Amino acid sequence: MTYNETEQLIERYLAGETTPEEERQLALEVSRPDAPEDWKIIAEMLGTLTTDEALYDQMMESRRPVMKAKTRRVYLKWVWTAAACLVAIAITVPLVWSRQSTPDVVAYVYGQKVTDEDVVMEMMASTMADVLGNGSDVVAQDLEDIFGN
Repeated sequence: MTYNETEQLIERYLAGETTPEEERQLALEVSRPDAPEDWKIIAEMLGTLTTDEALYDQMMESRRPVMKAKTRRVYLKWVWTAAACLVAIAITVPLVWSRQSTPDVVAYVYGQKVTDEDVVMEMMASTMADVLGNGSDVVAQDLEDIFGN
């Protein structure tokens, strides 16, 4: 502010016509180290509360770009973290699902791969009956006890 603008603001303050924002602006002007002596009286009239509030507002305004930059860094950090989580999920889910779709029962009979569970269990029951010499009912019961089928 210029000297004349400050003088006009002082006159308006003394007449009780200033807004709180104008009083904070006036407090900054009259509390400058190079302010004229007659302005120091106005600074005392405004009081330390208004002056301190104006100085605090000024300090916060000067810090605002730093705070915005810091907030942006925190925001970007969360965005990158979320993106990394999504990539991890996108890779993990198909791998888990593909493993679930593989057959649990696999047998190789005469060099041929057999994945049908019913066929494999039937072949195993037949082989066990031949090896053990038991009836097929006993083998079926043993297989059911072992595998829970």
